[in-house]
Amino acid sequence: MMLNWFAKLAQKLRGFFGATYILQYVEDEPIKLTNNTIYVVGDQDFPAIATFNCPCGCMQAIQLNLIPTKNKPSWSIDNLGGMPTIAPSVWRKVGCRSHFFIRAGKVVWAKS
Repeated sequence: MMLNWFAKLAQKLRGFFGATYILQYVEDEPIKLTNNTIYVVGDQDFPAIATFNCPCGCMQAIQLNLIPTKNKPSWSIDNLGGMPTIAPSVWRKVGCRSHFFIRAGKVVWAKS
């Protein structure tokens, strides 16, 4: 119980003091992901996926579908003023089970 409380506190502190995320457009998915970088794979006008390391620190890669579909989850990325915003929230169902938003380049942890 206490360990879970400390893990949640550490998540919130990382989000509060964490660095700002930036976007980097690439043609192919990178082999090694740099922290605090969201890689948008595909054409800049028609991106296919976004990939980045989980902000909780577990170092697991997160891949988000950016192609709008009716049957599968998809996300969108806005890059106003160089600060990315991802919609809707990202909720990992396995592993660390992080649930967060990225708003204006910052991680905002969802309340659980």
